[in-house]
Order: sequence, then structure tokens, then C-alpha cells
Amino acid sequence: VKAPEDLCGGNDEEIVLDILTTDKRRQREVAIRTAARLAFFRSQVDTKLRRSLIQRARVKRSEYAPGEMVCFFRHDKASTKRGRWRGPGLVLGREGPNWWVSYAGRCHLCAEEHMRPSTAEEVGDAFTSRVARADLEKLLFSDPHDPNSYAGNEEEDYEEPGDDENLYRGWDIVVDEDEHMESVEHQQQTTEVPDEELDQVLATPPELQEKQSRSTVYMLKQCFTEHSKEKQLEKEMPWRLIPPEKHSLFKAAEVKQINEHLDHKALTILTKAETDEVYRTVAPERILNSRWAYRDKNYAKRKGDEKIEWKAKARLVIAGHQDPDVTSLTTNAPTVNRLSVMVLLQIASSRRAGPDPWEAAAGDVCAAFLNGKPLQRTLFMKQPRTGVVGMEEGAIFWVEKGIFGLPDSPHSWWVEFQEIIGRVEFTYEGNTYKLGQSPVDPCVFFVQGPEDKEPRAYLAVHVDDLLTIGPK
Repeated sequence: VKAPEDLCGGNDEEIVLDILTTDKRRQREVAIRTAARLAFFRSQVDTKLRRSLIQRARVKRSEYAPGEMVCFFRHDKASTKRGRWRGPGLVLGREGPNWWVSYAGRCHLCAEEHMRPSTAEEVGDAFTSRVARADLEKLLFSDPHDPNSYAGNEEEDYEEPGDDENLYRGWDIVVDEDEHMESVEHQQQTTEVPDEELDQVLATPPELQEKQSRSTVYMLKQCFTEHSKEKQLEKEMPWRLIPPEKHSLFKAAEVKQINEHLDHKALTILTKAETDEVYRTVAPERILNSRWAYRDKNYAKRKGDEKIEWKAKARLVIAGHQDPDVTSLTTNAPTVNRLSVMVLLQIASSRRAGPDPWEAAAGDVCAAFLNGKPLQRTLFMKQPRTGVVGMEEGAIFWVEKGIFGLPDSPHSWWVEFQEIIGRVEFTYEGNTYKLGQSPVDPCVFFVQGPEDKEPRAYLAVHVDDLLTIGPK
């Protein structure tokens, strides 16, 4: 019996050894090795054969269409490694042979073999909740041309500065559950739809529904657990949760943010006359909304010690999802790999005991996006709903650089950062050094002289955060 690797070669080596030597011990070693090799290859072939037999055939159906409801197969992260069908999700588009599917507030890249159309029962179950059912009723049976159909609840007794209603569509925000349920009850009182009629609409094919209404609804991702709500508040705090005595801190932060944009020439304030001329000559879709995003940088620290002062931050955010050029923009901007960071920290740790000990230091770039490339298209931005100090009412901004919220702002900053790093050159102890880019991770750079065999220091970048390691 021959092993697979010996089919074309033969076993001349063992025969020669058997003839040339009379050492019984050597012959026994050769026999054991040959038997072990045969057993190994037999087990490998048997395992692969059994795996191929138990695998199901991958059946591909006809082409999917964006907007179609599908279910997709995913393996759980538990130790059982068992998979299950998830969905229904919404097909967004295609990337090569795979499809992007939106489900549970996230986008999943799925192979076509792991997808199947959702059944009518699965789609119906997705709309069994009160919130989803009320939103669906309002979407299907309201006049799409009536602006009042999409207006907010007029009975709300508070108003949050900077929370533009159109800007929040499709964003991950915190929604007060009680107030949202009151709004749903108000909608259900104004629009009553029989169950039979709603079931008939749900059973309508997607193609016919698209012809009947071009409106699109985006569900808001809500935080239900206390932990998720606390994490959300660390990232952004609604105005209504900020104590009145702290409002002045955030108003001062707004002024600082505006001045920062003006100093970097990222925004230009237009007069009311210039604004009127823009509205007359520029397409309306190139005038985007904006809002304020508030954050307390000491929020996590204050949970352990309430005596810690508030550290207010206000960020001006443009409605980048309304950008008319969003489908044609270059948006790629790499970030450092986690494994690269671990390797750099290991290098620094290993060289701390040498004659010239290494150290690690971290920092960040102030207003990174505002230091990016100038904008190569025409865009304007409205003031947040609460206005901007020093601006005329109704006046707008001219956007000249990639500000926070635009889809291509990270790419613009990454291109500028690479060019800056490429120009860096310095002299140390009579030697000239430059920064080179790692061929393994584009976000890792190294300092190396022309005669050095290994790098003298390293630099890693993650958007605007920097990590450097090298001799002290």
C-alpha cells in the first residue's frame, strides 16, 4: 500500500536502506516511520471524506434585489459553535459575490449561499411590536406629500437644542422609552387600521409596495439595559439631561467649537444677503442640516466621585447622510490593527531592560478633521436649531474642509496625515532619519536611518490618536 505522496515517487529509499544495512534496529525504525506515515495519511483522507459527505450542497437562488427582506445564517459565538438563521433583514446592496444586509441596527456581509428569502410569517413577526406596528401604519396609510404626516408630537413639553428632527433619521440615539410610547399611543388614536387590512398590506410583494409608495422608514436603535444607557450617555448627552446650572458650560463649549472651525478655515460665515443668493443659485440638496452633540468628558469619572467637575464638550455635526455626493465619494481611511498595537507594546516591553531603555507615549491631534484637505465640492451648512452666537438669524455656513459628519472627512485627514509623515525628516547625533511606512500595517510607521539594520522607533496612528515607542 502506498501513501498519497508516494504515488509518483515509489519507495526506493526504504528498499535501499534494507539492502545496504543489516542493522535490525535501523530496519525497525524505518518500518515504524513508514507505518506511521501511512496511518496519518489514511486518517487525513478519511476525515476529509467524512466532512465532505456531511456537508450540505450550497444552493443559490435567483438574484436578490435591494429592499428585499431575507434571513441569513450565522454561527453563534458560544462554545457550541452552532449556527442559526437570523432575520428578517433588509438587503442593502451587493459587494462582489456577497450581499450587505441590514439587521438589528448593524450591516452584515453575507454570502449568497447563506441567505434565503424571508417568509410572510417572519416578516409579520417583525412588526408585532406596538412601536413598529404604529410606525408601519403611519408610513403606509398617511399621505406621503403631506409634511404634517412626518411631524413630531406637538404635545411634547420640552425642546432639545440641536436635535434637528430630519437629522436624527437613521442615527443611533437614545430615545426615552416612556415618551416614545406616549407618542405611539397618540399616533394609534389618530390612525386606526383594521388587522385584516394591515395583514393584506404585509402580504403585498415588495415590488408592488415600492410602486405604491416611495417613502422609506428607518428604525431607531434604542438602549434598553441600564449598562447600554450609561455607555450611550458617555458618548453623547441629550440637552434635557444636562442640569440648568451647567448650561453655561456647554454654551461656552459651542463658542469654542465655532471658533475652532473658523481658525482652521473649515467654515466661513455668510451674511444674510449672501445666504439669500446661495438659496437662489445653489441646489437645495447642497445645503445640509447640522446639530450640536454634547458630551461630558468626566461622566464616567463622576459615577465614582460626584465631586469631580463637569468637563463640557460641544461638537458641531453636519448631516453627512444628506450629502448628495455620498455614493461617489472616496471614504476609505484605515486604522491601526489591534495586533499591531500589541506587537509594538511587546517590543517596548522587551527593550526596557537594555542599555538604552525604550518607553511608550500616547497623544492625539487636536481637531484632526479640520486639518484635512480642502473640500473639492460645493457644500453649505445651516445653523443648528438653537443658532450660533454672532450669526444673523437664517444665515448659513460655507463648508470649505471636511468637518465632523461628512462621509469623506476621515479619508481627507488620512491623506493629509500621510503626506505630512512623508515630509518629516530630522537629524539626530549627526544622522538623518525619515519615517517609513510599514508594508504590513499602513497605520504603523518606523524611524530608520540609511545604515540601520532595524528601526530606531515606531509610530502608530488610529484616526487622531498616536502611539510612539522608542528609546527615552
